[in-house]
Amino acid sequence: MKVKPTDYFRQLLEALQAEKEEARSRFVRETSQKTLKERIESGICLSPVRLAQIGYQGMEVWYLHFRILNLQASHRAWRVGDAVRVLPRGDASSIECRGVVVQWAEGKEITVAVSGDQLPDFLEEGEQYTVEQVPDEQSLLQMEKALQAWQKEEESSRMHLFEVFSGQYTPSFRQPETSPRLPDFLNEKQQQAIRKILTANELALLHGPPGTGKTNTLVQAIKATLETEKRVLATAPSNTAVDILCERLAAEGLRVLRIGHPARVDEQLWQFTVDAQKQKHPDFKRLKEWYRQAEEYRALAGKYKRSYGKEEAEQRRLLYREARKVRQDAQQLETQILRELIEQAQVICATLVGCAHSLLEGMHFNTVFVDEAAQALEPAIWIPLMKAGRLIMAGDHCQLPPTVLSDSPRAQRLQQTLFEKLMHAHPEAACMLEVQYRMHPAIMEFPSRHFYEGKLQAAPTLGKHIMALPPSGVITFIDTAGTGFEEKQNADGSFFNEGEARVLCKHLEEEWGSAPASAPVQIGVISPYSAQVALLKELLQAQPLPSHIQLKISTVDGFQGQECEVIYISMVRSNETMDIGFLKDIRRMNVAMTRAKYRLVVIGDSSTVGAYPFYESFLQYVESIGAYRSAWEWM
Repeated sequence: MKVKPTDYFRQLLEALQAEKEEARSRFVRETSQKTLKERIESGICLSPVRLAQIGYQGMEVWYLHFRILNLQASHRAWRVGDAVRVLPRGDASSIECRGVVVQWAEGKEITVAVSGDQLPDFLEEGEQYTVEQVPDEQSLLQMEKALQAWQKEEESSRMHLFEVFSGQYTPSFRQPETSPRLPDFLNEKQQQAIRKILTANELALLHGPPGTGKTNTLVQAIKATLETEKRVLATAPSNTAVDILCERLAAEGLRVLRIGHPARVDEQLWQFTVDAQKQKHPDFKRLKEWYRQAEEYRALAGKYKRSYGKEEAEQRRLLYREARKVRQDAQQLETQILRELIEQAQVICATLVGCAHSLLEGMHFNTVFVDEAAQALEPAIWIPLMKAGRLIMAGDHCQLPPTVLSDSPRAQRLQQTLFEKLMHAHPEAACMLEVQYRMHPAIMEFPSRHFYEGKLQAAPTLGKHIMALPPSGVITFIDTAGTGFEEKQNADGSFFNEGEARVLCKHLEEEWGSAPASAPVQIGVISPYSAQVALLKELLQAQPLPSHIQLKISTVDGFQGQECEVIYISMVRSNETMDIGFLKDIRRMNVAMTRAKYRLVVIGDSSTVGAYPFYESFLQYVESIGAYRSAWEWM
């Protein structure tokens, strides 16, 4: 039965609404039920801060520079890019303005960027305020807006795309006019994938398992596409993924324009941002001078704020009018500069939500590329699709999907990504990369069997020192069954296992504590549970390691997309009921295992996790290669 856009997008809108309600509910629990002092102590609130300076930088963005008067140790978790609200000091009323942290000088200053043509009246230089972290609802609002626009869509070409992307119409491919010249360093599967992308009329899917060069293949596909198209849109769900894409595209000599909030762009990629390229424009000095004049008029008008005479009021009105006029002239010049920058670019890079930026309003791209599509909420994908003639997505649905906060039945639609849906609906549009360049074959073998139909193969270019290692020296499973190391739960509901953590530390010390100095060795210590990560950080900080050992400790979710020579995995769960919580999502274990290049150490309770078929198979695999050990050896 044919699905109408109104019905399809209504369900997605209901799911988004459930997610928004959950985010707000969590924020209320964090704020309204706590006093200002408790919020400060919990680390989500800075108060008091003094507004040292207000600056206007163009594009309707104001910069509020605050001096921090009271810093708590817990505030160290603040980051550039955090969404915040600014309140009058100690005020919990609805008077507020919202913005994004653009500078964070820990213990000293914080700068917040606020959008809008005019600032709220309550803000005044020299006064004290409260700055508080808030959930970033802007992303959900932009998704909502895009879905509502698609509900009303009637244009025939877009309706055709909707039918393809909703699984109702089979995507088509054309015969290539000529065979594209592709770089020799691409393997046969990578070249096949690019040829499929170049001939797709509506849709192509690049399935890239861990270490197979998915993003590099996508970059070469973009480069090949630009031989016949003037400009493309390249996007991804996160700023980090977009930055990686941007960097690799620029390295290929392509003219890249990175759209997005400067605070959320890697500083090494500043040169590709709109702000950086704008500053190189010959008219930038004139633009800057006009904005300076407008700010001077505004500041002069502000001096009459507490003067109530008729003459002063008139003077204030005239100054504000002059400030607006000069700013309008500056904005027109800025619009002209930005149009020129877009016209010169070959690749526009932005996050999925960033594709709603006003700079891209009304623009159309023959091709939209989405990297890390299996980590994107489906509603976010529909934002760039408003500008697309065809869609190319790259990802791996066998790794972790995006985080969904709500467990409401309405939010279930968000659990499956559009990439995963289309992989099942249109397998003819997909091409899977099969040669991986990261892992020793013994590490690769088990995930390959269970997630990739046994098709993965190790590249012959993997280092000889890696390939020469025997499987039993590559993987170790340390079994804590029978040791009495049972899990515990902290106040936030996260699990930890102190006995298991101590065995991990002892093994790491034994294997690497006296390792001879050589090239740096990256060791990742990961666990599904944040409480275990916190415990491991505490224990390992007190355990000195050689200077060439580079240690990174994080959750599995935080490690997706990264790799290390050595990976330790602490599975934590150990109980009589054989409950393994979200370890049941075996994609989490796929991510964890495939981060390692040549050494993988997994520590867990076989009697708890072994009750599940996937983990039972893993235990059989480690036994078959002689990689099984007991935790008693490190007690």
